[in-house]
Amino acid sequence: MQKYSKIFAWAVVAVMVVAAAVTLLCGGFNFSQTLSGGYVLKFDINQEFELEDLSRIIATQGVGDYQVLKAGEKQDQALIRVQKIADEGDA
Repeated sequence: MQKYSKIFAWAVVAVMVVAAAVTLLCGGFNFSQTLSGGYVLKFDINQEFELEDLSRIIATQGVGDYQVLKAGEKQDQALIRVQKIADEGDA
């Protein structure tokens, strides 16, 4: 009985290693939102702020997909990730 449990354990480990290798070879792990071809804007606000307020302002500008994050030691900086905005000639 113990012989089969060792074989089963090694089989599970082998399957997990193969699954991890296939995942990495096929594009890797995606831990965050991907905005390919976009921009990251950094603003030093130098005071406390709410992400919701900043998101509301950005949403009124019609920039499409965006993400707002707090940054900095004091969390007084805003990082805004936006996708590339087409030029008037490209549209």
